[in-house]
Amino acid sequence: MPFDKIRVRSAFDRTAAVYDSAAVVQQHMAGQLARLLPWHSDSILEFGPGTGIYTALLRQRYPRAQLTIVDFAPEMLAKAQARIRSAPLTVKIDDAENGEVGSGYSLITANACFQWFTDFAAAMRRYAPCLVSGGELTFSTFGPQTLGELQQALAAAAPALPPIPAARFLSAAAVRHALAEAGFRAISVAEEAVIRECSDGTGLFRSMRATSGAGRSGGLWTPRRWKRLLESYPRFDGRWRATYQVLYVRATV
Repeated sequence: MPFDKIRVRSAFDRTAAVYDSAAVVQQHMAGQLARLLPWHSDSILEFGPGTGIYTALLRQRYPRAQLTIVDFAPEMLAKAQARIRSAPLTVKIDDAENGEVGSGYSLITANACFQWFTDFAAAMRRYAPCLVSGGELTFSTFGPQTLGELQQALAAAAPALPPIPAARFLSAAAVRHALAEAGFRAISVAEEAVIRECSDGTGLFRSMRATSGAGRSGGLWTPRRWKRLLESYPRFDGRWRATYQVLYVRATV
C-alpha cells in the first residue's frame, strides 16, 4: 500500500512551527549524517530539507557550493529558506520521488526523507544519472523496526487496525539491493538505534506526531482504544521510550 503523500504533506505543514522542538532524533541524525559527507562538493541537491536542520550543516560544510533544496511541504520549506539565507541557494516545491531532478550534481543527499517513497528503487534509478561521474549519494532513513514499542502496543491494543507506516519502511538489505540495481557502487549501510525517552506518554506521542507526518486519525482512536494503547505500551524503569532504527547510507556512481 503506497503512502498517502497528500496527507503526509499536510501533516508536516501543520507542524512546521513546532517541528524543531520535537525533532530531537532528526537533529541527531543530521549531525551523524554530516560526518559522512565527502570532503568537497560544488553542486548539491538535498531532498526533504524540512525546516533546514540538516541544510544548515550542509551550508556550513560547503559554504560556496550551489545548493538546491526540494520539499513538497511549503510551510516546512519556508522555514528552511529563512534559516539558510546565504547564496547560492535554489528552493523548489516539488515531490522528491517523482518531481524534476536535474543533473550535474556532485552530491545528492537527504536526512529522514526517503522512507516516505512509494517506490524507493525507481527513485534511485532516476537519481543515479543525475550525479556526475564519481558523485555521491548520502542519506539517512528509517528502517522497519522504527517505533517498535508502538508497533508492539498497537498489536496488543488494536489488532484490527492497520500497522503504522514504519512497519513498511525498507530494511538495510532492501536499501542496499535497490542501490546496486540502480547502478550505484561502493555502497555502505550503517545502522543505529536512536532512543527518545519521555517521563510521560503524552509528551512522547506529541513528539511522534509532530515529526512523523502522521495525519489525523479520523475517529479511529476512541477514548477506550487510546486507554488500551497506553496500558499496552512498554515502560523502561517507569519511562516511555521510542526506538528509531536509523540507516546511514553512502554510495557512488
